[in-house]
Amino acid sequence: MPHRLEALACALPMITLLAGCSTSIGALSSRTVSDQRAGHAGLGTLGMVELPVFDTKANLALGLSSVVLQRYSPRGSAWGDWRLGTLVGLTQMPRPNEFRLGYEGFFTAGLARYQSASGARVGSALGLMAGAPLRLGRQLPTWRADELVAFNFYLVPSLGITRLGFDQTEVTFGLAFRGNLWSSTIP
Repeated sequence: MPHRLEALACALPMITLLAGCSTSIGALSSRTVSDQRAGHAGLGTLGMVELPVFDTKANLALGLSSVVLQRYSPRGSAWGDWRLGTLVGLTQMPRPNEFRLGYEGFFTAGLARYQSASGARVGSALGLMAGAPLRLGRQLPTWRADELVAFNFYLVPSLGITRLGFDQTEVTFGLAFRGNLWSSTIP
């Protein structure tokens, strides 16, 4: 059974990378609030679709996220902890003619495998995540930023808090590289 869970944990990043018009991959670190000694480092992925529901600045975002973690303090199973979740929230990723820094905030819900006092558990994962997408590349004049289809790249630092099951709270910090496909024909 543990080998199946580890195989699933390795497959999770590929699932979320195929989930939308915006995909991110990056490193993250987490710390358990209830047990200050427990720390993790790992890989996180996010795939989302932006829906222009509210206005042209902030869009509704729906997506999938996954995290595969190695417990470094105290030592644990190799890449044994994981998180798989859905997300819903607001995002504003700057376009080529806008200021480089954007914002995003998400509510996440899903499943997690984590270490508790009684051993490894699989339970719910509910949390909040905030990020600040920084567009890479130079700013274009407005008259040159009306491409039919464009692909932009971002560096996204993020901060999150997640409740794992009913017995742990974890704080995470991440730094991801994101690619975003967009069109000027969609508001």
